[in-house]
Amino acid sequence: MKTTENYGLKKPDYEDGADINVINENMDAIDAGMVAHASDEKLHVTQQDRELWNQGMMSTYLHKKTGKVHELTGQGNIIEFLATASIAEGDTWTVNGQPVTAKLQNGEPLPADLFKAGNWVTGVRLSDDGTKLTFTASGSKNKSLIFKVGKGNGEMSYDGTAAKSVEIPQVQISSSAPSYTLSSGILYGVY
Repeated sequence: MKTTENYGLKKPDYEDGADINVINENMDAIDAGMVAHASDEKLHVTQQDRELWNQGMMSTYLHKKTGKVHELTGQGNIIEFLATASIAEGDTWTVNGQPVTAKLQNGEPLPADLFKAGNWVTGVRLSDDGTKLTFTASGSKNKSLIFKVGKGNGEMSYDGTAAKSVEIPQVQISSSAPSYTLSSGILYGVY
């Protein structure tokens, strides 16, 4: 009787007839093999499955700007990168050496103030065919934030280039969410 190459399961020929003992031995071997595989606490996937998995997750790309060309290098379709240079009007883009078009989610061109050198830029999507980059309107994690300081007597601006703290007598923070007032203390801006 022949056996399978990997698990040694018995393979009866047509002239052997069906033997319940042979079928049961094969079932027991399959059961033991599956239990051993499932309990080894490892995730077993094919290379193709691994690539598909990686495409759905945030991938960190390398960024470099040469002249007016932003060059991104990496793998995956959901992209983040540390900007090594600021964006400017008229800049173009390549991904892994291939020219791509780059626009905001709403189809508008990228604004010249979308991000600055030193900012992490997140939420960039590379099309499945590798020809288009789509940026979220917010672009980088560190955009300008303005705090009104001391009952409207001045303001402090935070542009994300360096950590800042300011001691203040009172702060009014307003946004589309409810507004809040901090009566006194130190405000640390991180976003």
